[in-house]
Amino acid sequence: MFRQAVAYSINRQQINNNIYRGLGAIQHSALGVQSPYYLSPEAGLKVYNYNPEKARSLLLDAGFKYNNANELLDKDGNRVEFTILVKSEEKLRIDTAVKVKEDLSKIGIKANLQVLNFNTILEKLLLRRDWECYVGAFGVPGADFEPNLLSLFWLSTGSFHQFNLGAKPGETPLQNWQVSSWEQEIDRLFTAGYQTVDENERREIYGQFQQIVAEQLPIFFLVNPLSLQAVRDRIDNLKFSAIGGAFWNIDELKINDEGVNPPLTPPGKTHLIFLTND
Repeated sequence: MFRQAVAYSINRQQINNNIYRGLGAIQHSALGVQSPYYLSPEAGLKVYNYNPEKARSLLLDAGFKYNNANELLDKDGNRVEFTILVKSEEKLRIDTAVKVKEDLSKIGIKANLQVLNFNTILEKLLLRRDWECYVGAFGVPGADFEPNLLSLFWLSTGSFHQFNLGAKPGETPLQNWQVSSWEQEIDRLFTAGYQTVDENERREIYGQFQQIVAEQLPIFFLVNPLSLQAVRDRIDNLKFSAIGGAFWNIDELKINDEGVNPPLTPPGKTHLIFLTND
């Protein structure tokens, strides 16, 4: 319930408008909208539109409380506070982390920013596991078409799994640590998706996976930036694909020097194509 409250507190539309200048799309799912396995909100995916009042209500229902300074406290009276880690090399992510910090403050949560170079962040994430919250991105080439390529992140035994981590190999096992039931279900679904050929069944499998992630929220999805591609209007047989972009059929493209086909725009203009990146 705490993670759902945090999700409701983040104004992702404002992040898109102010930081990405509107050249982005709010990301709701663990899969990109360009994936044939994407489950849309219209198809039933649970979403968290900006609603700070609902966030505060969920926190109170979960046993949190507010002091006279409107600061969020846990059941033992401790201030709810954590550190957001973000890499220094990318200004957009820093700006996003600042906005998330501001939004969290509106529901009484104190977030501290830690801006570090990428190598240090990798060390903290993968080696030392010395972090509480991270603003970043994760993608695998081809995962838009084949979700199972993301198994290294989503499987509880995946090499890049980043939540509910057990002890590393060679370390003393963590007392009372266990893989949660919903993580085990994600493991089962990815195995089933890998073994299933029927496309309708695979869409159902990965739809269930997206619903689990949307309910449990181990990851908060923010904004998917748009990518721009410009193509001269002399190019014929352009068949834009959200997965392959403008040039997936490059061997079939032709240059129209004789004007056999009327140009879509005046000579010298370009077509601008928008596509989302994972």
